[in-house]
This record gives sequence, C-alpha cells and structure tokens, in this order.
Amino acid sequence: MYRDAGMWPEALSLAQRHLPHRLAEVSLACSQSEAQRGTGGKKEDFLSAGQQWEQKKQWSRAIESYLNARPDLIEDPKALEEIWDCAIDTARRHLTADKCRDVIMNVTNKLREVGRHETA
Repeated sequence: MYRDAGMWPEALSLAQRHLPHRLAEVSLACSQSEAQRGTGGKKEDFLSAGQQWEQKKQWSRAIESYLNARPDLIEDPKALEEIWDCAIDTARRHLTADKCRDVIMNVTNKLREVGRHETA
C-alpha cells in the first residue's frame, strides 16, 4: 500500500519493523522508483539497507543489499566503489574464504564495468 502510493519512508519503516526479510527488496524498489523519477538512488540508501542487515547479523542479505547498487541507479563510480567495498568488508569479516572470494570477484567485475580499473 505505501509502496504503491510512493510513500517510501513509511514502506521502509514498515519493512524494517515487520518484514525484515523483505527490507532489501523494498529498499531496491525505493531506489528504482527514485531513479525513474530522475532523482536517482542514493549511496546512503544502499549503505543504510546493508547496515540494517548487518545489525541483524544477516551477513548474506547485507552483502546483497550492497551489491544491489548499480550504475543505472547511482552514476558516481566512486560512490559505487564505496558501497561495494562494504560488501567486501562484510564478506571478509563473516563469510567463508570461498564465499568471500566470490564476493570479491563479483565486485571486481562491477568495478571494471564502471571504469574503476585501478581499484579492481
């Protein structure tokens, strides 16, 4: 209901309190809606969603939230790099070596796609 009405702060608050398993989905929909309106997604939106999952010790969902940041939502490659770095940091602290390597490879590919070759 909030989502359909474009009441994103309310939708995010509701998801955080009552549907934490859907928070990343609602956050992504919010960012996509902003992008369609021409306001674009915000770095803070992705960081906030990831941090909320980290507070709940939902490491995979936090990483997924960080990796949901895309160039079509956030134009600044440096901002994307900062968000994706959070995914790597979370993976290093909380995932097995194999899963961490997968996250690093995913981020490396994303960095190359946005022209951040030195960082990749």
